[in-house]
Formats: sequence, structure tokens, C-alpha cells
Amino acid sequence: DYLADTAKHPGIVSPVYNEEEIIGDFNSALFSVIDSLKHKYQFEVIYVLDKSTDNTLNILRLSYRWVKWSMQ
Repeated sequence: DYLADTAKHPGIVSPVYNEEEIIGDFNSALFSVIDSLKHKYQFEVIYVLDKSTDNTLNILRLSYRWVKWSMQ
């Protein structure tokens, strides 16, 4: 059943814009919640970078190689 399957694989989409100073803290908090629920769910985290001009993308690339992102 499609709905039952997708309910067990929730996606989190987060827009980010020039977040290099806080992306680490955000991810720590987010992944703490995800870790507490990973026995029940398989999460997908997608970051949407909206023309960031800082180092946010490089931080995500280097620190979180499995993270998906979209450039807008």
C-alpha cells in the first residue's frame, strides 16, 4: 500500500539561505530527533539552497555527504 509505505519514509525539506553559522546546530537538533525515531522510520532530508552566497553548501557537502540538496 503506497500510503502505508510513504508513512514510514517521511521526508524533511529545509530551505537554507546563508546558514553557515548555524547549519551545524540545526543539524545536531534535527538529527537528534531523527535518531530517536529511526527505529520506526527511514527519513530523507533535503536541503534547498536558495542562492546562498556563503559556505553553507560546502559545509553540507563535506560534513553530510549523504544529504541531498537542490540549488535554486
